[in-house]
Amino acid sequence: MASASSVLQSLLSQLSPKDAEAKIVGSKEAMELVAKMYSDSKNKDDFLAQQYQNIINIAHRRPEEVSIQSAPGLSDVYEAAGEFDPQQDRILYDSNLSQENTYNSIAHELLHFLSKVNKTEMSPQQEHDIIKHILGTSTYKTAHELDGYAPPIPTLEQDSIIKSLLKEK
Repeated sequence: MASASSVLQSLLSQLSPKDAEAKIVGSKEAMELVAKMYSDSKNKDDFLAQQYQNIINIAHRRPEEVSIQSAPGLSDVYEAAGEFDPQQDRILYDSNLSQENTYNSIAHELLHFLSKVNKTEMSPQQEHDIIKHILGTSTYKTAHELDGYAPPIPTLEQDSIIKSLLKEK
């Protein structure tokens, strides 16, 4: 059976010849979740699924490494389904939540990572305002609550920030 990391590598290699530069790493469980998140998003045409796929793809192509790790019960302790540690470039997610319900949290934390590596120099509040625009929420919501989300038309300033946040290196 293929490892979770190799499954993610295989999925993402279909998009880019830069496969050897992939920098999303983590536990077997986390890599299986990211691979499933990517493959589940690949066959959907709704806005959030496309955003998840785009965010994973951009983070995957960055030269900087980000680690994704399971943290069961995180939402009970911190009232958050995920957390990005910018000192260690590590994302924690609450694995007690269903896979589908963790997708937005992982995408949210990957956006914090991309903000850091793209040096957007936004305050945490500004990051969350942009993340809310991209993902429909800046806090944990269930997949059901987010179903059918489509963003409002961004202002010129928001559009500029979103483009800098989602740029590839």
